[in-house]
Amino acid sequence: MTDQTNLPTDPTAATDPSQQNPLDILEKLLQDTKSKKAASAATDPSTLGAPLRAPVSPPTEAAPAVPAEEPSLTEEDYERIRAEHDEADQVKIEEQKVIMEQLKQSPQYKARVQQDEEKASVDQAHQQDQDGFQIEQLDHTKI
Repeated sequence: MTDQTNLPTDPTAATDPSQQNPLDILEKLLQDTKSKKAASAATDPSTLGAPLRAPVSPPTEAAPAVPAEEPSLTEEDYERIRAEHDEADQVKIEEQKVIMEQLKQSPQYKARVQQDEEKASVDQAHQQDQDGFQIEQLDHTKI
């Protein structure tokens, strides 16, 4: 037989927070925060008379589905435009090549290249050190 004299009959009547239902506690917190927000909004003079949302503008007429007639471009126009774009692309490519050459002269790039070379030499030395330590088996040449 268990002693149930300490258990409250109504979960909201419990005075000890550890004995209350967690959902009841969360609901109470939610109500408290809502009431605090409402009270602060009511007393804050910057929000008095301000609408809760920005006013919604009436929908404007959408642009016509069919665009206005554009002057038709001839094949020569397309070729001219394409040539202009190609020239602009070539200029950008040349600028990027100059920047790349400048980057190769920077001390950071040189340090990175030196680190790569050192790593390759260390890897090669490690491989040479490991050459005599392979295990020879009957079915395989090396493991």
